[in-house]
Amino acid sequence: MGSYENCTFDHRLWLWGMWIGLFAVIGTGVRSFVHNVLRLRDFHRGGLLTAVLVACGVGFPVNAMNLLAVLPDVGGPYLNADLPEIAAMVFVFSLAIVAHHHFWPVPAGAGVQAGPIRVKPVPPTPVSAVPEALVEPQVVAEVATLPRIVARLEDGLRGPLVALSVRDHYVDVQTTLGRGTVLMRLGDAVEEVGPVPGAQVHRSHWVAWDQVIGVEREQGRLFLRMAAGPNIPVSRNNRDRLVERGLI
Repeated sequence: MGSYENCTFDHRLWLWGMWIGLFAVIGTGVRSFVHNVLRLRDFHRGGLLTAVLVACGVGFPVNAMNLLAVLPDVGGPYLNADLPEIAAMVFVFSLAIVAHHHFWPVPAGAGVQAGPIRVKPVPPTPVSAVPEALVEPQVVAEVATLPRIVARLEDGLRGPLVALSVRDHYVDVQTTLGRGTVLMRLGDAVEEVGPVPGAQVHRSHWVAWDQVIGVEREQGRLFLRMAAGPNIPVSRNNRDRLVERGLI
């Protein structure tokens, strides 16, 4: 946007480093606000709103700094671009990042293509009976069986919990109906699984035992094949848990 012509390499390195840091801070804050406060996690609403807010949040301060600074060598600002051009470029870049996170999430155990070494069905966990004295049994049943972590997801994803996986600062919540994402630590997410029986089989993954349908091996590594979603890796320190369940 004109900085190559107007600035030296050292100046550009400092300048763009500061602006990229500003972009990262504002982008993280905006995405957290849209996902967790406004509860908009879809691309058409949440993604577009995130890109618009980031473009405004980054475009205005960058343009202000650009107008206030006058370089002695060129007698002008750092950039040749004005506010609309800066905001448009930030919007397009933000939208591309949002689309990548939404449509191409990094799956757990990606690239694993191995035949099963054993498939042993696990009996489903019985669901406790709903108290008869309550007036609205459907609502009570949903509250009684729906973990808090699943209740954070969109309505269309609120199914039986399958697995939790860490991705950057987010936790991917896999249910039988699909995958949602929440901004929180894995330890906090595990505390919200409620009565669902499961265990953390890797530092980045937790699984619900009643959704494990088999075990696969790839180059000496173990993976759990789940009823929905990608395979889940098992660390060496947690293999005893599979032995206790009779999976290996």
